[in-house]
Amino acid sequence: MITTPPQGALSRGGKSNGRTQPRHADAQALISSGSRGFLDPDELALACTTPGLPGLVPHPQQSLALVPGWVLRQLQASQRGVIVLGVDGLSWSVAAACWHAAELVCLTSTFPTTSATAWLTALTGVGPAEHLAAANSYLVPALGAVINATTAQPIAWPGQTPLPLEAGPDARLVAAHPTLFERAREQGATCVAVTRELDGLPGPWTDTLLRGADRWDGGRTSVSALRAQVADPRTLATAVVADVEQVLAERPEATLVWVYVNLDDYVHLHGYDDAAEQALAALEAAATRWAGQGWTVVAHADHGQVRRVRDQDLEAVWGSVDTPAVCAFPGGGAGRTRWLYPRPGKAAEVTERLHQGLGSNALVLSAAELVDLGLLPDVPELLERVGEVIALARSERFPLEDPDMLYEHGSLQPDEMLVPLATWPPPDLTPWPQSAAENRHSSLPMTTLGGHSDQRSDPPRSVLDTSAESLAKGNRAVVVGRLRTRSFETTEGEKRTVAEIDADDIAPSLRWAIAKPERATHTRANTERSTERGQFNDEPPF
Repeated sequence: MITTPPQGALSRGGKSNGRTQPRHADAQALISSGSRGFLDPDELALACTTPGLPGLVPHPQQSLALVPGWVLRQLQASQRGVIVLGVDGLSWSVAAACWHAAELVCLTSTFPTTSATAWLTALTGVGPAEHLAAANSYLVPALGAVINATTAQPIAWPGQTPLPLEAGPDARLVAAHPTLFERAREQGATCVAVTRELDGLPGPWTDTLLRGADRWDGGRTSVSALRAQVADPRTLATAVVADVEQVLAERPEATLVWVYVNLDDYVHLHGYDDAAEQALAALEAAATRWAGQGWTVVAHADHGQVRRVRDQDLEAVWGSVDTPAVCAFPGGGAGRTRWLYPRPGKAAEVTERLHQGLGSNALVLSAAELVDLGLLPDVPELLERVGEVIALARSERFPLEDPDMLYEHGSLQPDEMLVPLATWPPPDLTPWPQSAAENRHSSLPMTTLGGHSDQRSDPPRSVLDTSAESLAKGNRAVVVGRLRTRSFETTEGEKRTVAEIDADDIAPSLRWAIAKPERATHTRANTERSTERGQFNDEPPF
């Protein structure tokens, strides 16, 4: 969730914890592998299960860290450009049930599954070990205070007023890394970000997130209007689509348009109800329409949400230790992963009181134990921001900062951790790896006759006849046509995807061979060679 304020190298010398953290190179390798390189949701969940943890850990490759590379890949191959819908608070299972026309890939979020952490990873491709957004709120040692990352405001004890502070660049609330927009601009793209609620969050986090993009909203939509839209996700979807349409009309030079879609606030209070599903259907209808106009449309989320049940006894347990008498700073974290900063000599007492009071509803660990389990990298600059005692929700009952929330996130349950990456390509493109030139001209990759190929080609009969006389097994050929993908299930229940080519023409590759054109004359029975070798006597087709 993004909170609008009221108006007015992987590690830095740390040791490995046995689990690889997301990196640019890992994500790029997965993208380049094509559709066969991605795990399906069940395989992904199995790969991310760790004994001793109540849920899933982030995958080292198939995670939000690959989003920038994926979008850049689509941008290289697109006809007009790419529209990105950044949907806050959408789980994989709901997206898979609502988006039927999209190419869908399941990704993992970050730990914790919180907006401040996940959005930075999704737009920079690096994890919290590098961007240092440990959660929505965490200790910033240079300031001596626990800070809300998105608002850059200090967190105070209940009943106290936080002291104002100026967070200069030396404080390192977050660490800047090249964003999707900066990388796209290096490729010649014009980037526009429809900021909406983000426009009300001036500070280092937002600036780091959106570097390289022209911010379009610029205060056009009032806070009250945004709140009214969020109250009904169908109205929200209509407003988001209208914003994108207006950008396309006002900024025809834009080739990358990114828009923030705040579904999160509604889901916190109502869950994924009919109104939320109708909003997602409306977004898909718009995405399909834009794809028909030549745009590639990509959508992804930061995290999902799960149902919660309020338990005032658990809230009292947390409140009894989150006090100035026991802790040096107010608690941090967010949602279903929270941590405390005990005073010297108090950590064992805090751990025991939480363990006894929260019982089976939470897993209470130290930061060192999270490192051993692979949830946190052993990076000192990150670990000093995280509390010494951490509680992870294991059930629907968990003490939250906001008791009115019916749905929440932050921990490791599949519906929190698994998120969608959806792509709606134009009709003649595929989102899977191809060079920009191949996609723009509907020309399929080179293959070798008689060799291995993942595509099935069905050229016109006349082309088959002449290619049989022109090409032999082992010759490299170029196929011109349109690539289509379809999924099916075998009689054994295995799910498979096949790529098929509607081929218009076939030609020998001239990269390592010489071809001498010879006119062919076609009859109904067969194809006969013309006696006029090497001549092309037809009128030009233009």
